[in-house]
Amino acid sequence: MFQIMKKKFINKKKNTFFKIYSLILLIISLIVFIFHLKNNFFLTKSGFGKNFCNTFKHFTSQSNFFILIILILFFTPFFKNKYFHILTFITLINILLTFIVNHSFIAPDEKRKLFQNIINFEFPGLIHFQHTFIPILYIIFYFFSLNKGIDVKKSYLGIIYPLFYFLFFLILNFFKSEKYYPYDFINPDKKGIFELGQKQGYLGLFLSISVLTLVFYFLSFFILFLKKKFK
Repeated sequence: MFQIMKKKFINKKKNTFFKIYSLILLIISLIVFIFHLKNNFFLTKSGFGKNFCNTFKHFTSQSNFFILIILILFFTPFFKNKYFHILTFITLINILLTFIVNHSFIAPDEKRKLFQNIINFEFPGLIHFQHTFIPILYIIFYFFSLNKGIDVKKSYLGIIYPLFYFLFFLILNFFKSEKYYPYDFINPDKKGIFELGQKQGYLGLFLSISVLTLVFYFLSFFILFLKKKFK
């Protein structure tokens, strides 16, 4: 009887600590989003539609916004809904994609700048929160969250949203004379992540996306497997 009560007490303390952690992460995410909104929406006079696109056109912005939504839902009854488990997983893969691709291909020098900020006791810029701090904190949130995750057979769910994002801009630019891609590595007229030439072309683009899709599919599988073991 004593052991049962002790276990319940320890679990309650863990749950309380995790909720405090989640609340802190929620506050950080909210502040970052407000500053992002201010910089991209309220400080420009391009009209609602263009300002909205500027705010959410980047995968990074969307991933960080989804984290904010997840953290808000965590403190609601929706937390117990099965779809919440799916959303937390999809958001994790999105933010991991942001973290890995940004630091590996888009802005590899960003780590050095962040390190300089730290050793010089300078406050890191907004971009470091979006690309580094919040992704790391959310990974911790996911593995320590109270839900049990989803079945490893649903690993494919992790790659649907990134593929949709890529296809959206690919199809959109087929119908536009003035083409726009939020990232060079999804632009067929740029070098791409493998830098096969001055222009990767659609073949190089297909190769890049195929490799990333395969890598993140197996990463999704591994994360779901690890989540089950972690619990």
